[in-house]
Amino acid sequence: MKKDFDIDKFLKEVKEKSEKNKDLARNNDFDSIPDDDDLCFAITELLNEKSDEELKTLPLSCQYVIAVYNVTNRAYAEDFEQVYIDLRQFVQLAIDGLFQIGEPELGDVLIQSYCVYKNAESIIDKYKQGIISWGELLAMKLWMKVHEDFYRVHVPPNITKNIGKYIRENYRDFVI
Repeated sequence: MKKDFDIDKFLKEVKEKSEKNKDLARNNDFDSIPDDDDLCFAITELLNEKSDEELKTLPLSCQYVIAVYNVTNRAYAEDFEQVYIDLRQFVQLAIDGLFQIGEPELGDVLIQSYCVYKNAESIIDKYKQGIISWGELLAMKLWMKVHEDFYRVHVPPNITKNIGKYIRENYRDFVI
């Protein structure tokens, strides 16, 4: 007989593991988090608790990690239109960070996305001013080619592992 999957139990276990890893990271006990993915998630959760002003005072490696994590996740889960509406101020850091953490192909794609943004900046401004709707903005398919390239090269498990590896290599910067 097949056992039913208990989603509530699974989510509780994930939350407990996440909180434990976050506490270990907060106490700078990175070695107790053996998995690079888990280290990435713990550190980015801690960094996401900080304000934009606080993030600016942290070492550049911390800024790279949070920018890469947030920008690539937003692009993956939503689209580049949303990235340039909500996270535009982090895109340059994310581009630099992708090259630092060993994701140059993804960095090149983000550069392409920025070029599209610069050519479409007035259109994004029209959306922000309410002159055009979200549907009209999406219908323009400004980032269609970039989205295709992004999904071709963006492999979520690889990027979180590379971020975790980068954190370990620069651990002194992440004692925050």
